[in-house]
Amino acid sequence: MRGWAEIDGVRIVAVCDTDPAKARAFALDFGALAYTDAGTMLAEVNPDFTDIVTTVAAHRSLVELAARHSRGVTCQKPFAETLDDGDAMVAACAAAGVPLLVHENFRWQSPYRALGAALAAGAIGAPRFLRLSFRHAFDIYANQPYLAEVRDLALVDPAAWEKVCRAAEEAATAALGSGQSVILASARGPDDPALAAARTAYRSSGLSVQAATARLGAGFGRTLRGLHDRRAASRFAVAGGDTSSFATRAFGAVALTAEAEIAPAVPLMKAHFHQADAACDWIVKGGQMGPEDLFVRMRDGVARSDPEARLA
Repeated sequence: MRGWAEIDGVRIVAVCDTDPAKARAFALDFGALAYTDAGTMLAEVNPDFTDIVTTVAAHRSLVELAARHSRGVTCQKPFAETLDDGDAMVAACAAAGVPLLVHENFRWQSPYRALGAALAAGAIGAPRFLRLSFRHAFDIYANQPYLAEVRDLALVDPAAWEKVCRAAEEAATAALGSGQSVILASARGPDDPALAAARTAYRSSGLSVQAATARLGAGFGRTLRGLHDRRAASRFAVAGGDTSSFATRAFGAVALTAEAEIAPAVPLMKAHFHQADAACDWIVKGGQMGPEDLFVRMRDGVARSDPEARLA
C-alpha cells in the first residue's frame, strides 16, 4: 500500500477488509474509503485498477470479480492454488479486456535489477538456461503466520535435493550391479530418529505434512526413473500410501496396465513410456497391505494365485 502511495499520480481511493477495524485503519492511513465487502466496493468505486492482496484461496473469486469492475487487475503471489484456477483468472480478465498482472515485488530489488541490466547489455550473450538459488534472512512468517499453512510456499534448496536424489541413484546402481536388491527408504520404521528430524525440518520451514510427503515421493520417483533410464533395473516396487502415488507420477510413465495380482490389492503392472522399448514392471503397495513375504514376492514375481509360478 505504501508503495502505491509513493508513486506520483496514484491515489488509493478505497480499501477492503473483512475485519472492519483493519479496513478503517487502512482507510485512515491512506485517505481512502473503507469497505468490508469487495463486491460493494468495486461496484461503487469502479477503480482504474484493483490490487488483490489476500491469501491465495480468495484469489480466483476476487480476480473474476475485479475483472468486471476495473480497468486492470493486479494479484499477489502465489497466483493460484491450482492450474484450473489460474486458467479461469486469466480467462476472466481476457474476456473483460483488462490486463492481469502478477505482483512480484522482489524483481525490483537491487540484485535483480543489476542482473537484468547486465543481461540486457549482453554481458553473457543470449541466455539459454537459468538455475537461480535465492536465500535471505527475512522472516516471512513473523507478520504473515498464515503463510505457514500454504502448501509448497517454502521450498527446499533444489540443488541440494537433487544432489541427495543423485547420490541415492548412484548408490543403488552400484548395489544392483553387484547383484543386490535395493530398498530406498525415508525411515527404517516408526521409531527411526530420522522421522523426528524430518518433521522438525519441514515444520520449521513452514512445509505442511502433505507438501513434505509430495516432495519425498517425487524424489523417490525421480531416483527410480534414473535407475530405469540407466537400465539398472526392470522391476520397481513402491510402498507407502500417498508417497507411492507421488512417486508414480514423478516416475513419468504415460500408462500403467495390470499384468497379475501378487497379493490382494497389490497388482503387478507394466509401466509404459513414449519409447516402445522402455516398458518396465511397476508395483504399488499402500500402507500395511500384503503378507509378510510380500517384498520377496515382488522381487521374485510370485503370483498370488500360484505360489510356485513365476511372473514373466
